[in-house]
Amino acid sequence: MKKFIAVLLAAMFVLSASVMAFAEKGTAEYVCQFCDAEFEDAASLAEHAAATYPVPGHTTKCTNHCDIDFDGTDDKCDFETKYVAEMTRHQDFCDYKDTASNMDKAINYFKVGVIGEGFKYLGKAIIDFVKSDTFKGILDKVVGVVKGIDLSGVIGTVKGVIEKIPFGDIVAKIQGLVG
Repeated sequence: MKKFIAVLLAAMFVLSASVMAFAEKGTAEYVCQFCDAEFEDAASLAEHAAATYPVPGHTTKCTNHCDIDFDGTDDKCDFETKYVAEMTRHQDFCDYKDTASNMDKAINYFKVGVIGEGFKYLGKAIIDFVKSDTFKGILDKVVGVVKGIDLSGVIGTVKGVIEKIPFGDIVAKIQGLVG
């Protein structure tokens, strides 16, 4: 009985997977070449393109650049594509990639509208900063300052100031105003 159920489940799985394999693509006349959305007329397709793609005309250029030569020139990547996924892949392997910090990469992804990748590199930039010697130096200075604070003296001073506040007079005046 167990073998029969196993074979039955396997057959159901194969048949359910084959539905997607044999499904026909829509036959709409107007199809967005970037996301395969189907439209009944050219105006709807144009409206879709203007509203959904981060760059008008469905084209975008790589924004990676290298300006670390200190010769006054700004070498830019000239890669251009119509496809967001292709741009995302390109920027991961761009010749100018190694010259850009994770923060620069995040900014570049945000500029071309690939927000998820932008946040990915922003997170990496934050992690890089937290791991950096600069952050460790700042943290050491903050810890040193906090350790140098005489908390018992601060508490004693605050306690002395609080004891001098005439809370009874204040409460009586408030009750007189309210009451």
